[in-house]
Amino acid sequence: MLTLCPHPGRGMPNVLLEAHASGLPIVTTDVGGNNEIVIDGVTGFLVPPGDADALAQEMLRLMQLSPEKRQEMGYAGRRHIERNFAMEHVVDLWEKLYLEFLEKADKGYLRCE
Repeated sequence: MLTLCPHPGRGMPNVLLEAHASGLPIVTTDVGGNNEIVIDGVTGFLVPPGDADALAQEMLRLMQLSPEKRQEMGYAGRRHIERNFAMEHVVDLWEKLYLEFLEKADKGYLRCE
């Protein structure tokens, strides 16, 4: 199995996070935050937006890999998501950001009104 997401927009689609969390390799367009989720050639493949031929080529490329290689890519995606997008990690990042803002505000670098 694989996940295909020819996402044309911006942002970071949850379906990519969910696919990697499920251990699936992904073929998607290189737009928005997709390249933060999919590591090209490691956890799936990224293609230029609007390039249907490249999308088809990368789908075929993934499907022609051995089941073991596809599984390896899926597991690599799962590990990537667990390390970088787990709730605890995201909360830690936000907490650090808020603490930086508070420190700057205390030093007079930011004005909070």
